[in-house]
Amino acid sequence: MNNYNLFKYLLLSIFTVSLIGKTDAQNANFGIKGGLTYIETLLTFYPETGNPDGIEMTSDAEIGFGVGLFIELPLSGYLSIQPEVHYMFINNKGAEQYMPRTNVHYQTLQVPLLLRINIPFQDRSAVYFLGGPYGGYFQKAEVKANGSVNDLTDELKYFYFGATGGTGIQTGRISVEVRYNFGLTNILVEDDEIGAFGIFEGVQNGFYATLGYSF
Repeated sequence: MNNYNLFKYLLLSIFTVSLIGKTDAQNANFGIKGGLTYIETLLTFYPETGNPDGIEMTSDAEIGFGVGLFIELPLSGYLSIQPEVHYMFINNKGAEQYMPRTNVHYQTLQVPLLLRINIPFQDRSAVYFLGGPYGGYFQKAEVKANGSVNDLTDELKYFYFGATGGTGIQTGRISVEVRYNFGLTNILVEDDEIGAFGIFEGVQNGFYATLGYSF
């Protein structure tokens, strides 16, 4: 996706979240959050013959970052729905035994729809738990190895899905949160050359820690 289309996509996402917030402005909490990602890519090769369980290899997680918008829509005193939009930079280091001295960088848009449970413990402070599904859209991917950079975007399925869950603490307008993302769908496009020998599948799992501010 080129920069112009990405800009339009982000504007549409921001407008959508803002519009939801205006439908219940008295009770909804609109905010921003950002933080660090630590997400690995688990690759599995299923050969046409041989090991039916597949051969696993992992592109180890390295620290990346993400920024996003959220809107909390209360359902009751303790329960709320929280749609979000995040733009994330995910960094991986190639598996040492298969891809030494290789780094892979992903840029992706993720849109979670979360159920949030709030447990107040003092005035304007609460511990909360949240979880739900998310959809994702890859914007860009590239691999750096031996001083060269190659684009991998066309090797990925643009759309993918997963589930996420975590916990956080909110005090006034400030929140600190950590969650775990669990990929549910294969992110790799089938390769005709590899297809003669088997199938590669990949999912991304890992942590996302954020600092948030509600307006």
